Amino acid sequence: MGKNEKVFILNKPFEGGYADKGDRIAHEIIDFFRADNDKIYVYNNSFGHCPTNIGTDGNNKYNLEYMFLTKKATIRKRNGETVSSFELTHLIKICRCLHHESAHREDDKLKASQDKIKQIIDNEEIDYAGKRLYRIYGNNDRSLYVTFEASEIYKAKKKIIVSTPGYRYQRNKGYVFSDANHEAFTELGKYTSLIYWTDITTKIKRVENKKYASPPLKRTFLDLILKRDSETCYTNMLYKILEWKKTMNRFVEKFGGQGQATETEFAVRRELPIAGRDNNKGGRTDLCAYNEDLRVVIENKIWSGLHGGDGTKKSTQLSVYYGWASQGGASRCLCIIVCPDFRKEEIEAEIETEMKGIYQFVTYKNIASFIKSLNKEKYFSGFQFESYVDDVIGAFKNFGQESKLDFFRQLFLETVQNA
Repeated sequence: MGKNEKVFILNKPFEGGYADKGDRIAHEIIDFFRADNDKIYVYNNSFGHCPTNIGTDGNNKYNLEYMFLTKKATIRKRNGETVSSFELTHLIKICRCLHHESAHREDDKLKASQDKIKQIIDNEEIDYAGKRLYRIYGNNDRSLYVTFEASEIYKAKKKIIVSTPGYRYQRNKGYVFSDANHEAFTELGKYTSLIYWTDITTKIKRVENKKYASPPLKRTFLDLILKRDSETCYTNMLYKILEWKKTMNRFVEKFGGQGQATETEFAVRRELPIAGRDNNKGGRTDLCAYNEDLRVVIENKIWSGLHGGDGTKKSTQLSVYYGWASQGGASRCLCIIVCPDFRKEEIEAEIETEMKGIYQFVTYKNIASFIKSLNKEKYFSGFQFESYVDDVIGAFKNFGQESKLDFFRQLFLETVQNA
């Protein structure tokens, strides 16, 4: 084929194993900040590499003009053909490809590629608040830091769900070629029309070159022990809070809905073994509580998903825990998923059909507000861990952003400040 062929790049920002660690900054966060030189630079998942057959100057087989940012894809067969369906969230107009270096696994080759990218970063003066990009990520980073320069960035006016016939979009990036993936390319091409998008280019701001009065994210003892994103730590903190006095009763009154309040004190347990029924594997609840009136199950998630969940009838641990809660001696049950605010939609999509509507969400922002309100009452006076309550509130609040973009934006600001 000639040089007139085209390609769309698909990226799932803030997804995958690297970003699913709260102490790591997703590299693609730079898509949403201007560098000090007022330019917008873009990172191509997953290591910052751009294939050598893709370019922006007409000297490569495939011409790149647009990158789509997406949410997770579902893959299914339709009339014997593979179809991926996913949401388009942003459209980025690429004006320049900065390099075609490869992110080698071997340390010496990776260093050689990184050194070339560092030279590009120096030549371009890609700084954020006076900090050179590669210094922000530190010496142990194994990426290529930056891939493209963008001229415009758009946000979807309303939810856009697109299907790509014949194209399997499985990993956190994808390349849809006009020749090899013609049907999928044509379908995506419809959404380069700006009628679907709001231009947010002018809203992309530079990082302020100043010391913040307080860190964008609250530093807590979890940062000290490098456990900011430890699911177990948040489960244990919530457990200690809920077993103090009659906090569980206050929790049920706050989040249980009409008619769930109960005066009888709860027994609160963590990791209670639950036997499976109907050939289903059993499990251990993160948290549970029970009295003669009510059984409560609390499943806590930060970065992990539901075991076995795919949003269909396939059973997850939620079914097992609901079986325990609904089959016990109590007359009523309450099933709750606790998670960061930005994970709610993602986890909700994994809940099996039978459990939808049974489990309700209480977000980390909700938890932080709940504990803070109790703290204002001097409720924790005499609590064994009273001196840590402010840190507990801050730790939950740190995961209270509405989107992963908001979360990683705050994490980037914090890292730039401390670089």
